[in-house]
Amino acid sequence: MRCLSYFYNTQSGECILHAKSFKYTVPSFAGIGWKFYLTEDLSGRCTTNDGFIYYRDLDFCYKIYDPLPVNFMVYKSICDQANAELVKVDTKEKQNYIQLISANLPVTQLCMQGTDTILPNKWTFDDGTPMTYFNWNKEYNQPNGNDGHVGIQRAYNFTWFDIPTFLPNWLCAFICEK
Repeated sequence: MRCLSYFYNTQSGECILHAKSFKYTVPSFAGIGWKFYLTEDLSGRCTTNDGFIYYRDLDFCYKIYDPLPVNFMVYKSICDQANAELVKVDTKEKQNYIQLISANLPVTQLCMQGTDTILPNKWTFDDGTPMTYFNWNKEYNQPNGNDGHVGIQRAYNFTWFDIPTFLPNWLCAFICEK
C-alpha cells in the first residue's frame, strides 16, 4: 500500500519499491535494463500529465499553485478549471501531510476550503457539509468571528486563522484536489 513508485530491471527481474514519488527516473546505480514506473490511483482521476500528484496513503490527488492575492472566488475558479476543488483539510493525517508539502512555499499562508458564510457561526466546506476537524490558533482567539474562510499560517505552527474572503494585499498559496 505504501509503494508509490518502483524501478524494474527487465533483464534481471529485480524490482525496487519506494514509498516516495521520484522526479528522477533512473536509479543511482543505473545499469542496463532499468525502467521507472510511477503508480497512479486506480480511479484514474489523478494523472501526472496535468501536474497533479497522487499520495496513496491518503488517496489524495493534489496540485499546489503559486501564491495569489487572497480571493477565494479566483482559487475556486482555478480549481474548477482543473476539474478539482480547493483542498479540504478534514483529518489530522491530511493536516500533517499538508504541513509537509507546504513547508517550503514562498509565502507563509495557505488558503483552503472552509467558511462560516453559508451558516453563520458554523464552519462548513463549500458544499455546506459541516467541518468536524479543526486546527485553530487558540493563542490568537481563532476563529475570530469575522465572516470568512480558513487559512493555514505556517509561521504559527501551521494553525488555522479566520481570514476574509477577499484581501488583495495578502498573498496566499492554495492547493486544488481531485
